[in-house]
Amino acid sequence: MSNFKKNFIKVFMGSASAQLITIAMLPILSRIIDPKILGQYSISTISVMILYPIFCGRMDQALLASENDNKNELLNAGLRFNLIFIVLSIVIIILLSFIIDQKYIFSILLTLFAISSFSISQLISSHSLSEGDFGCASKHRFIRTTTTILIQIVLCYFSTNLYSMLISYISANLISVLFFNSITDKKLVIYVEFNSFKKIIKRKKDFILYQNISYAFSMASQYIMNYSFVYFSNTITLGLYSMMTRVMQAPITLVSSSIKDAFYYKAKKISNRKLLRKELIKITFTLLTLSLIVSIIFFNHLPYLFESLFGIEWKEAGVYAQILTPWFILMFLNQPYSAVANIIGIQKVIMKFDILSFLMRLIVIVSSWLIYNDVYITLYAFSVLGVLLNISLMYLIYKRCK
Repeated sequence: MSNFKKNFIKVFMGSASAQLITIAMLPILSRIIDPKILGQYSISTISVMILYPIFCGRMDQALLASENDNKNELLNAGLRFNLIFIVLSIVIIILLSFIIDQKYIFSILLTLFAISSFSISQLISSHSLSEGDFGCASKHRFIRTTTTILIQIVLCYFSTNLYSMLISYISANLISVLFFNSITDKKLVIYVEFNSFKKIIKRKKDFILYQNISYAFSMASQYIMNYSFVYFSNTITLGLYSMMTRVMQAPITLVSSSIKDAFYYKAKKISNRKLLRKELIKITFTLLTLSLIVSIIFFNHLPYLFESLFGIEWKEAGVYAQILTPWFILMFLNQPYSAVANIIGIQKVIMKFDILSFLMRLIVIVSSWLIYNDVYITLYAFSVLGVLLNISLMYLIYKRCK
């Protein structure tokens, strides 16, 4: 068996078992919380996904793409970025506390700690992967994912609110960081050489600047539908949409992120661009075949499955899932391409593409809401545009592999 397959299996098994446990536990959580709470929680977790790269300076991706750099120095740099931004964020919240509604202060602070804890978790996981310790990274992600929902079920059983959901999320990140890492020098977490930090900023500006901007626009583009529900609809509809994306993205995380991490490790060793393009084509057809088979089997049954698993109030989420299935398939396919974009160093090009994608999605979604004021039409428009943008991005990266 090739090293790529072995590494993929290690990461996949950790992700697979974690996602299966999460899906199995979701019907319990969905009967404890309502769509409104999940909608509120989704805004916080979206903030985590958009902002965590800033909190770690995108050193998680620098670790994955690096072959010759000192991994400990990159990890140190990421930890320093995290410390700087969490302190800066808390100071800003304190200064602005007089104009922020007091009932939101605690949830904002918890969201900040969620961003910080997740960015540290990503750094630790990427450090393990960069060292070839796929087993440790797999355990780390398994604990992070499963512990989150287990603690959420326990805390929400006694106190069903946003705070319980966020405290559970933070606790799970910290547990995985403390007990599942590949750090041999424990002083890493408290000692950072300043001169080394400055050198890394200069050397890794493509990740720190271009990729951070690119990622922020990419995530904002991906989650713009969530924010549109807050403005044009309500948190209940947002909760239904959030449950749908959580369930539908589980298999994407289950397979494609594992392939991306293993592909990173393999692709960065390939110096022949022609061979790299062949590997991209091969993995694309494999993922496409798998996604089409799964989609054909489950597509017509999605509303019934959501109702059966999560309760009658979640049936509408299955209808949303049907509309967005083509978009999810293309998201599934483009994971290896994002890895290749980092390896061949086209972060600036991808940044421009992501900014353009965000603007296009913003125009289409806002126009759909204003003209039709219909959730289905807006979701259809979002899905079609998402498919076209993902195909364009994959083609762009493939051409740049010449």
